[in-house]
Amino acid sequence: MSYGLESTERGMRLFEESAALFRETKDRFGLAIALSGVGVTAMQQGDMERATALFEEALKLYRKMGNKWGISNVLVHLGMAALGRGDHERAVRYFEEALAISREIGDRLSGYTSLYSLALSSRAGGDNERAAQLYIEGLGLAVEAGDKANAAYCLEGLAGLLAERGEPERAVRLFGASEALLEAVGAPIYAQIQDRALYEQAVEALRSRLDEEDFGAAWAKGRQMSPEEAVEYALKQATTPQEEEQASSTSYPADLSAREVEVLRLVAKGMSNSEVARELFISSRTVSWHLNSVYRKLGLSSRAEATRFALEHSLI
Repeated sequence: MSYGLESTERGMRLFEESAALFRETKDRFGLAIALSGVGVTAMQQGDMERATALFEEALKLYRKMGNKWGISNVLVHLGMAALGRGDHERAVRYFEEALAISREIGDRLSGYTSLYSLALSSRAGGDNERAAQLYIEGLGLAVEAGDKANAAYCLEGLAGLLAERGEPERAVRLFGASEALLEAVGAPIYAQIQDRALYEQAVEALRSRLDEEDFGAAWAKGRQMSPEEAVEYALKQATTPQEEEQASSTSYPADLSAREVEVLRLVAKGMSNSEVARELFISSRTVSWHLNSVYRKLGLSSRAEATRFALEHSLI
């Protein structure tokens, strides 16, 4: 990650001094936060062993206090340290526990950070289909929370998947949209974000696969998208080959996708958007996007009409 060495070392000293003071005053909450801060800076410096020890100490403190916010956030950091050591199985366990707690307490930040991190783990394990769904859910939560930076990083993840699938122009659009979002918020780099050198390599690889004019045009189109437009474009493009094969073999009416049919079925059963979101483990905003897509494809404008359509076409 591209952090300034001097600022990282200064941050380390400040966190270490804070931790010493909190130990002296027996302030467990303050100590847990300071330990996490030292751990993050250690992780930035590549010292995963020390980072893990610090996060584990912070986790014990948060568990003793019953502080679920702290538990969830430290679990994410422990997962990132495990990823840094190449221990993907342990990382997934940490991320999944963090995600479960974040859903329980409604912590969006920990939620979409966990989703993004689980997506990284899935990609590392070769499960790009799951990675796409995790990026999409994290993207929806980030946009819902107004967090443009994390939304941008999820867009980058989806762009990387599209590039791997041999769709360079679509990937470039999402990278362009991501760049515009990051510029709008000062391009912060968070601890869970993968090495930016990998991002630069991915973009350069795409540049080599398209001629200069096509690359520039696709990048410009992506930059012109609003956050909502970028999300909608990402949702449309993120359908995996497995989902496309399933959709073509199932032959859903009006070219509905498998995910749109899932949403339609639950809505037709009387579920609210928030209930559908909990059932499918996606954000309410993502449910709304899928439902609006269903309305457009079917030429409908209400849940009652959608329910009638689902009944008439034996979708429930």
